[in-house]
Amino acid sequence: MSLTRTIKISALNIAMHQPHSPQRYVSLFHDAKKLGQLVRLGSLHGTMLGSLSGVKEYTKGAVLTGEIYRFVKLDANEPWFNIETLEEATENEVDGIKIPSHLLPHLQRIEFVFRPDVHELWFVSQDRDDRLGPQAAAKFFQSLFDRLVDSGKYPRVEVTAVPDHETLDQMLSLRKVEKLTIELKRPNADDAAKEEARWLKQLEKQKARKMTVELVAEKGDSVVPDEETRSLATVASKNGNVSVVGRNELGTRVEESTKAKPLMKPALVDSELETSLDVLRRAAFGG
Repeated sequence: MSLTRTIKISALNIAMHQPHSPQRYVSLFHDAKKLGQLVRLGSLHGTMLGSLSGVKEYTKGAVLTGEIYRFVKLDANEPWFNIETLEEATENEVDGIKIPSHLLPHLQRIEFVFRPDVHELWFVSQDRDDRLGPQAAAKFFQSLFDRLVDSGKYPRVEVTAVPDHETLDQMLSLRKVEKLTIELKRPNADDAAKEEARWLKQLEKQKARKMTVELVAEKGDSVVPDEETRSLATVASKNGNVSVVGRNELGTRVEESTKAKPLMKPALVDSELETSLDVLRRAAFGG
């Protein structure tokens, strides 16, 4: 029996407004764990920050590791189904169901690694039957952090699913780009690339939280983004969203966005040599 399996790895960019530092990110995660908050994802599933390990005082190169718990959050008031009679369960049958409210079925454990130095969280978005999509993960952490932001303990935090590396290039390479929309939320540029720092300064200078740029082509023509626009789009793909409406080589209408194509990178795990967390750590550090 093969001990090698394929998992999928995704990433989130977590950008805290000023004031921020690697230590603030470490504190943010530990405070989020203390909340013990259940976050509903849709009508069926619930999620919680199930475990968190790592330093409480940041040192260079330190990471936090943990698990998101995903489970079925049943609404006992919804109709039940009797598979023997193929009918809705009767009131007497439902009254006989006695599941303690603190016990929830179908637990899944979603591992993650968080790097405070670059404020990126890498997680296993699929491992056999355990899965959590990038947008669902972003919603989960955004909900947790919003609770802390609302309490006044932290400045605004923006969570964005990192797009697939080739998505933006493919979007801008369409035969015809009829409309290009770029939404940039404030990046965190303390130790980020020069381009992120430049756009952050523009937003801060104008006391703006986000910037939206829309380019619409002349009828029958195509938008040709210049270097400035491409720079903005590159930063926004990890700190907001970029979308296009256009035509492909066949002339078919295409609508795409970086948000709709998050990174889901396949990786092999050889259980005889390593764990999925080992593979996740390598991915987080560019391996």
